[in-house]
Amino acid sequence: MPLHPDAELRASALLGSLADEADDALNALAARFSQEADLALAASSLRQYLTPWRAFVKRWKLRRLPGTVYDVPPVVVGLYLYSVYISAAADGIGEGRVRAASGAIHAFFTAAGVTSPTSHPTCRTARRLAAKYLVPRPFRRDAFTSADLARLVGTFGGPVTGLRHLMMCAAVAIMFFGFLRFDDLAEVCVHTDLLIITESHMEIFLPRSKTDQLWKGAWVVVGRVGGAACPVGLTERLLERGAYRCSPSQPQEDVGPLLRVVQYTRTGGRLQRLVGTLAEPVYSNTYSAFAEALAQMCSKAGIPTHITPHSLRIGGNSAAAANGVPAEVHRAHGRCLSPDMVDLYTRRSPDAGIDLTRRMAGR
Repeated sequence: MPLHPDAELRASALLGSLADEADDALNALAARFSQEADLALAASSLRQYLTPWRAFVKRWKLRRLPGTVYDVPPVVVGLYLYSVYISAAADGIGEGRVRAASGAIHAFFTAAGVTSPTSHPTCRTARRLAAKYLVPRPFRRDAFTSADLARLVGTFGGPVTGLRHLMMCAAVAIMFFGFLRFDDLAEVCVHTDLLIITESHMEIFLPRSKTDQLWKGAWVVVGRVGGAACPVGLTERLLERGAYRCSPSQPQEDVGPLLRVVQYTRTGGRLQRLVGTLAEPVYSNTYSAFAEALAQMCSKAGIPTHITPHSLRIGGNSAAAANGVPAEVHRAHGRCLSPDMVDLYTRRSPDAGIDLTRRMAGR
């Protein structure tokens, strides 16, 4: 379902001066393009851009400028980005707000077939000011460890645990061992062709990801390691406990994602929707709901670190590096595009630096 709310306006902007003269076929193509153009972006990018785009449209409406929002002069867009820079400076935050606003305007103008105004000198200056002078507040995000995973599963993954806690334990283990982002986890489908479980491992198909904008898809292999925190074992328990339907009973049926809303019951919970349809699919949980549940569970489990969903991917990469997994292997496993990206996600032990310092001091 496209996130753009003004498809008709977008279609009109796409045709421009031809709008009044276009025949039915051309109008139909423009309308369909306007509905589907957003899908060229990753779902996470669309979610990120929707709020700043709406803020820009709201500002345009207040100014009562002539034409549509797609007719706004580039210099006005640049001054708008400058106003966003001023508000970000007043709030003491980094350049992210300006970059998100600029990215949203560029994305939605491009989707409407209109030249993006964000390359105008005023827009570039606003972005440069933000990059140079907006200093973000420190954001602490620690790496999740295998010990943290054991503690979390030990606290919440027992034999009689509720469905929601079991789902979170399985999701955390999969993200840790599979180096998954939350957006990757949200794409994991329980269909037997897309989630394959064997005696030795589990294969997970990701139809798209942050580093796969063209939707080529990728298979992630997670081994069976045994023990309470085994990602394969937890997934098997979850599928059985939730009574997931993993094969559609008819062509139009959607069996849905692994991570989904749980309805509380006296017996420990059940899936709110067991199956959906292609027209009304079963959706995954939101990032905010997952992050909140993860933070609460970590706190109750006595994990004294700043853990966010991305900590699981960072922790998995870090554990692989610490245990001698070759960089190329965990780069491929994490679907990283470059060695620099692997380093970004890897927290290394300070021992090497400490040893170097002592050697330099002759100790």
